[in-house]
Amino acid sequence: MDLLTSLIGFMGVVVGSVISYVATYKFKKLELETNERQKQKENLNLIYCSFLSKVSTAISALDLDSSKNYSTYLSPINEDLVLIELFSTNEVYDKASLLVSEVTDLFADEPSATFGSFNRLKSDFVNAVKTQDKSNV
Repeated sequence: MDLLTSLIGFMGVVVGSVISYVATYKFKKLELETNERQKQKENLNLIYCSFLSKVSTAISALDLDSSKNYSTYLSPINEDLVLIELFSTNEVYDKASLLVSEVTDLFADEPSATFGSFNRLKSDFVNAVKTQDKSNV
């Protein structure tokens, strides 16, 4: 009887240890995945902020610089657009592409008359980013 009690106690300790190990492993794995998702989200937000900043700089340059030296302003925007294409949803990329097309058109010798569409496209891009963030929570 004493041996049976000891054996049952030993099995309880082994099973308890295994359960504790598995629970700790799963918790750490979940914590790592959550941290990784948060880091990816922060990196995407940095890309989006950089993109909007460069677009705004290009628009401001149109008012200040009459030479319309588009290569100075559009190349950095296109670099961010590639990153958006790689790491974002198709909807966000489509909105960003439309925004870049509008900026490119504004640098043309005779831009099309689309007064107010820049702000609408920028708002569409921001809303697409917010939608993507909500779906990735």
